[in-house]
Amino acid sequence: CAFNMSNALVYDITFWSYVIAGTHFVSEIVAFRTIKLPGPVISTFCVAITSILWMIHDRDVYIH
Repeated sequence: CAFNMSNALVYDITFWSYVIAGTHFVSEIVAFRTIKLPGPVISTFCVAITSILWMIHDRDVYIH
């Protein structure tokens, strides 16, 4: 996606990959209890949440 930001399909696939990754880690904490908070997973949440919010906010800038 970094090399082809104006392609809507690539942009959407990247967006949904962050959503899936964030959902996966939430399920590991809530449902399976295999990850303890606080811990190294905090950085994963920061990246996923920041990326999701940024991609929602700036979608119109990159997709023409």
